[in-house]
Amino acid sequence: MMGALFSRIWPHLLAIAAIVGVVWYLDHRGYQRAVTDARLERAEAAAAFNILLRRSEGRLSAIVTSNDRALADKVAALRAYHSTILQPSFEKEIANDPLLARANARLSDGLLGQLNAARTGSACARRADGGIECTLPAAVTDLGSAGGDTGAGQPGGRPDL
Repeated sequence: MMGALFSRIWPHLLAIAAIVGVVWYLDHRGYQRAVTDARLERAEAAAAFNILLRRSEGRLSAIVTSNDRALADKVAALRAYHSTILQPSFEKEIANDPLLARANARLSDGLLGQLNAARTGSACARRADGGIECTLPAAVTDLGSAGGDTGAGQPGGRPDL
């Protein structure tokens, strides 16, 4: 009886097993294809990201280089302004100012004018031959109603000479 039942069912079981095997095989192939497609998409996205990253790095590098050049030009202009205009002016005023040798010394009108000129800054520009050309603003000559800077310890006036 069991053998007769099994002999009638086994072709149906074999067909069901074949159908399940085919479905599993197709599902597994689809899974493998999906994994391969996902890897390919990730690789394409990474390549696109790397291209965008390299372009951004190139733009950033150009901006940093430009800013670096501009800063170097400004530093060079300030150094040139200091060494060719400010320092000689200060040295000349200090050397020629007899008031600075006194105990109650103060700033002279000439030194004060140089300080005012230095405070207002300069407009320096690069020349075509590689040099720097600076134009200075006019020194402040009107020092107010007190007649200039005040004397040391004497409000509103000059110290006794």
